[in-house]
Amino acid sequence: MTTIVKKTAPKKTVETAENTENIETAPNGVDAPMDAKTARQVARKAAQKVLKSWAQSPKLAELDAPANLIEALKTVYGAKRGASGGGIKRLDDKLAAYFKDLGVGAAVPELELFRLFKVGRGEMRKQVRRIIRDQAPENRVWLAFDEHAEDWTMLGEGAEPPKNWKGYLPTKEA
Repeated sequence: MTTIVKKTAPKKTVETAENTENIETAPNGVDAPMDAKTARQVARKAAQKVLKSWAQSPKLAELDAPANLIEALKTVYGAKRGASGGGIKRLDDKLAAYFKDLGVGAAVPELELFRLFKVGRGEMRKQVRRIIRDQAPENRVWLAFDEHAEDWTMLGEGAEPPKNWKGYLPTKEA
């Protein structure tokens, strides 16, 4: 008869400012540095324990959250996307800035726009409407597509549409 012995990693006690928790060492049972994935898993489990202990405590009625709770929430749920600040976020803003840099009369091949921004013809039409509708009137960029040359051309900039404009017009602001 064969006996199977299961090896388990020894527990390591880590002391924090608030409490003492049992956290497992690296999966191989050695006090070696953990790989990134295991470190994230251990940190997530520790954060979940902090959240669970805080949720079961009478501190829940208080409005201000302690710093370790906020850090635990960030670990479990991730930081808010786009919280790094700075830069242009929306695609229509990026396209408007790109064409403003090129200037009036600039023609950009459709393939070039796809390579830079990953937008096709249909998506670009939607973005042109958003550029006209959502921008402040003085910041509007008027873009048109030439089917024969397969180019997007900047016809004008500003509140008033260019003379030869045949596309989307924004509604009048009240």
